[in-house]
Amino acid sequence: MQEYFKNKTVLTLLAHPDDETLGCGGTLHRASSEGAKIYCYFPIKRVANDCYKAIKILGIQPVHFGKWNDQVLDTYPLKDLSIWFNEAIERVEPDIIILHHYNCTNQDHRICYQAGIIATRDSDATIITCEVPSSTGYLKPVGFEPNFYIAFPLDSMTAKIEAMNCYKTEVKKAPNPRSSNQLVNLMELRGGECNQQFAEGFMLIRGVQ
Repeated sequence: MQEYFKNKTVLTLLAHPDDETLGCGGTLHRASSEGAKIYCYFPIKRVANDCYKAIKILGIQPVHFGKWNDQVLDTYPLKDLSIWFNEAIERVEPDIIILHHYNCTNQDHRICYQAGIIATRDSDATIITCEVPSSTGYLKPVGFEPNFYIAFPLDSMTAKIEAMNCYKTEVKKAPNPRSSNQLVNLMELRGGECNQQFAEGFMLIRGVQ
């Protein structure tokens, strides 16, 4: 497996603490192990104790929280959030930006996608959208068809499950999509789609080499 993330900077612009683990935890762990710089920005203000434990497992250090309330991002001016995201992009200068999928059930996710697309207009970063189990999939037709995969080894898969277990109020029992069993099943499914053991699927919005 080539060191895809070596000397790269990754920025996640995702709504809530736990979205980074659910949507791209294995990817972030692999990126960290390859020496990438990883920055997570969450517009939602939440108690962050669980998040700090999870991102430590994934190998992430800088994490930033915004001022917006949970589950009501659609009641705020979109411009304000896009400006906050744009400031993060200018500060971090990422090579890869991870956003929510535009067709998520969760309205906060959809607003973050819209703000992220506005904020990345002048960026030359590669932009991909992730799937968040229990959010990306219920709004039919789903529209999430992975065309970009990031594979990772067993230790990254294990780290994702361990990190998710830090979110005591968010992790669920099987057969919920957020359960450990189903998360492993999804990583195996996406791995099989790209001839690897474990992977996470993304949709490539814009790629720059």
